[in-house]
Order: sequence, then C-alpha cells, then structure tokens
Amino acid sequence: MSERGDGRILGITDGVLAGAAVIECGRVLAATSEERHVRLKMARGFPSLSVDEVLRVSGTAPRDVEAVAVAGRCEFFARGVTEWRGWFQRDRGLLREALLVAGSEAASILGPSRVFQKAYYGLKSVLALGRRGRIRRILRERHGIVSPVTFHDHHHCHATAAYYLGGAPDALVVTLDGGGDGACAQVWRGRDGRLEKRLEVPAYDSVGNYYAYVTHLLGFAAHRHEGKVTGLAARGRPEYADVLRAFVALRDGTIVNTGRAFFGSALRKLGRRLPLDPDPADLAASVQLVLEEVAGGFVADWVRREGTPRVRLAGGVFANVRLNQKILEREGVESLFVFPAMGDDGLSVGAALAEWSARRRRAGAEASVLQMKDAFLGGDVGDREAEAALGLSGIEARRVEPIEDEIAALLARGETVARVTGRMEYGPRALGHRSILHRPDDRSVNDWMNRGLRRTEFMPFAPIVTTEAAPRLFARTRGAEECVRFMTITLGCSAEMKRLAPGVVHVDGTARPQVVERGSEMHRILVAFEARTGIPALINTSFNMHEEPIVDTAEDAVRAHAAGGFFHLAVGNRIAAPLRGKP
Repeated sequence: MSERGDGRILGITDGVLAGAAVIECGRVLAATSEERHVRLKMARGFPSLSVDEVLRVSGTAPRDVEAVAVAGRCEFFARGVTEWRGWFQRDRGLLREALLVAGSEAASILGPSRVFQKAYYGLKSVLALGRRGRIRRILRERHGIVSPVTFHDHHHCHATAAYYLGGAPDALVVTLDGGGDGACAQVWRGRDGRLEKRLEVPAYDSVGNYYAYVTHLLGFAAHRHEGKVTGLAARGRPEYADVLRAFVALRDGTIVNTGRAFFGSALRKLGRRLPLDPDPADLAASVQLVLEEVAGGFVADWVRREGTPRVRLAGGVFANVRLNQKILEREGVESLFVFPAMGDDGLSVGAALAEWSARRRRAGAEASVLQMKDAFLGGDVGDREAEAALGLSGIEARRVEPIEDEIAALLARGETVARVTGRMEYGPRALGHRSILHRPDDRSVNDWMNRGLRRTEFMPFAPIVTTEAAPRLFARTRGAEECVRFMTITLGCSAEMKRLAPGVVHVDGTARPQVVERGSEMHRILVAFEARTGIPALINTSFNMHEEPIVDTAEDAVRAHAAGGFFHLAVGNRIAAPLRGKP
C-alpha cells in the first residue's frame, strides 16, 4: 500500500448509468459503463461486468486494489442489473415507489420545509443501509477484492471529476442534476489541489427536475430523453416561459423551487397551469429558456462572487449543450470544462478521485490537478478482434492499409461508414472510435439516417473537424477548447460552415462540434476527405441503433451492422460492404 495514497483505487457507481473506473496517482487508467456490457440502455445495479473490465483493461489484479470508493451515501441497492426506462416508469419496487409518492404529496403541502426534507432523506438513508454490506460482500465473493470500501457524497464525486481532471488548479466548480444524496447542486472553489464547498442546494429545489417534468409532459421518458427536448426547443418559441418561471427561480445566489412541488405533484400543478394541448416545440423552447436563465444565472452569479473566470462543470444538467454555450457566453467566464461523462456515469471516476484526494491529504501531500486529454478509457478493438468477429459472422470483409484513405474515399463518394477502432469512449458521446461517419453537405441526411438507425431525433448530427479548421468554421472557440474536445457544447457556425456543411447546422445556426488534433486517425481521415471534396468537416454520430447503448466490442459492431446494414463497417483494419441500400 502506497504511503502517499497513490496506489490503485477502484471507483464504482451502482445506480442509473452504473459503471466502474481504476485510477492511479490521480490518472484514470480505465473507465466504463455497465450499459456497454449488458447492452441495456442506462443500466442500473451493481456493475460487476464493468469492474471486471476496468481491472482487465488496466492490468490490475484484485490484490493490487488499494481501496474501493463507491459513489452515493443514501442510495438503494438494486437487485440485478436492469434498464432504466425513466423516472415515472414504475419499476422501482414498492418501497421506493411509496417513498417517492409520499414525498410528492408532502412536498405539495409542506413546501420548502427543511425539517420535512431532512426527515425524507434521513428515512431514505436508513432504508438504504443494507446496500453497504451487500456491496462489500459482492466485491469479496465475486471479484476477490478485500480492500477497504468507502462511500462518498454524490455531488462531491461530480465535483472531484470536474476539478481534478479539468486542468485548472484555481477554478470554480459547479455541479447540477436532478438530485443525489439529498442535493441537486453544489458550488466549490478549487485551489491548489483542494476543494472548498461554498453552497449546497437541496434536491427539492432542482431545476433539472423541472426540465424532466416537461420531458415527461412532452411524451418522452424523464431523466432519459432530455436531449430530445433540447433538440426540439430550437424549433419553437418560449411561449410558456412565464408559466415555468413561476415554478423555479434564481434567488440570492441559489435555486428555489417556487412551485412548491415534487414528482407527481409537480406534474399535476404544471398540467393545471399549462394549456390543455401546448405546442410541443414551444413548450420545449420555454423550458430550455428557463433552464438557461436559472442554471446559467446560477453559475454566472458564483463566477462574480468568487472572482474566478475558469469554470468546471459536472452533473446531468450539463449534458445540455446549449446551456453550456450560454454559460461560456456569460460575462466573466473565460474558459469552460464539462467533464465528458457529466451524468451519473462519471461518478465512478469521481468517487475514486474523492478517495485519492482524501488519502493524499491524510498523508500530508497535495492532490494534483491534471488535464483530461481524451476519453478513450474502455476496452480495445484491434485487427485481431475484428478478424475474429467478422469470421464468426460470415460477413465478408477486406483488409485495407492505410485504412484512413479508404474511409475518406468512401465518404467522398457519399457512402456512410461505421468506424470501430481502439479503446471505447467513456461518457455519452462517440468521439471517433465508435462512430458513424457521413459527408455533411447532404441536407436530407438527418431524415434518412435516423430512419435507418430507427431513431426519432430532432437535433441534426454533430460535426467533427480538425483543430486547424475550427477557428474559421465557428464564431468562437476560445475558452471552449476543452469542451469541443469532448463534444459537450454548441457553438455558433460561420458562414463557411453553413455553406459547406448544412447537414450538421441546427436551425438556430449552431452545431455541437468535436475538434480533433493532429496525429489522430480521425484527423488523418478529415484531411484526406477535405483534399478530395474541399469540405473540412464530417458528420459524426454514435454507432448504435435507437435506444441501444453505443457498440463496445467488434461483436457488437457486427450485430449492429446486421441490424442497420446501410453503411460500410470499418472495424480494425477491415472493411465490410453494406448489407442493404440507403433507407
């Protein structure tokens, strides 16, 4: 065991978007989400397959694990691993459902009573006590890990991930989500490797939950399909913003649930205040505007209070890329970093970093702040894996080297290519290792490709560009460098971008870009594609069918190819032709 706390630490999150990570000396060696292995979207439950995977990928034996850090102090233990279908889907079990319903009714009567909130989360903590023993037992019996196990606050785990991998020793750190361990937000000041808490906002006051309520009212799954609402918002006008402003507001540097409602009671109150049949796009635009006002104002207020222009963000609310753009545009904000696994999938890394930084302090040493350079932290797919998977499937494929030129040539001819190579991405975005690529000047691509992938998306596909091209394609990249690396922000598009790549420009003139550096495979593909076409961008969308996780292994890629089939499959150094025509 290392004297300075720099040994290998296993991080675990076992709620929605369960997963695991291994870190050493503050560096992330491996991280993955359980959904990628059980093939269930937003899988929740103890992530045994993820634990096995991160130990394997990082070359860590059970005896090498110095400590285990688990995110969440008052969560229930989930029996088995199941798909998360949404907040209002009644598959939680009778006890959890009864607690939510009781909390909903009490919130409508008692409102912001701190006594009520303390009693609610106190009861939840007591009911969840058995989880700790069960996790220790699984680690010992299933994985052979007998190291000490600690449990860490949900939002502190979000904060540690954003701060210690955000590259700025002096920074404002803000977390914001629907709720976790009784809070929906925390504000921290990071200085020289230490985090000092400035504020905690109770989960009762969550602006993220109000976005989820509207998601449900629009017919989508709350706390699952909020991205659809974000895309729909650009097509509407905020006609109902005043109605929503009466429910959640920013006051004196904190967020306040002025609607005095939670869960079911919130749906009922919103339903009474909104028109009987509101325009879906206008309702989406309204909740988006209120989110930008409340959450954006919340961050900006704390930037002014702390006087630091470097902002680091984590929590599911910051999956909203339009909100992130509005935050960067706020006065006083010079640079922004959104942890790429901003949702609860990022808690495994955060828990490990929380334990590491605590151990460093106890050893009398400072924790270092690193800059996350990429999110390729999962398992690897190379030519050997590709050959084996293709051979078992019976799909004919040809070996091509260098494959980048061949991919660029196919794309230039208007073909679609699904690319699978290297280590799996960590977080919700495909960043070139598990991506579907297409040329971006096809204005109809959003319709036919979504149809082929069985998706119902409103936002256009995202562009991928080189660092050299980005400044002329977007109105502003300064301060967003660490966001565009991970596709966590929208930016205004230049006239050149709108002219050359209309297939990736949204109706509001923005796009959600990924910018890649020289030396990467995707950079070489982009350069070769531009040489053939004069277009400095490509479409990059995640390689998965609708409501399925992003593919992980070569076997996953072959199955998705069989299901979709309208694209070339480039896996490892092999390319298989489409199985059917364009949808």
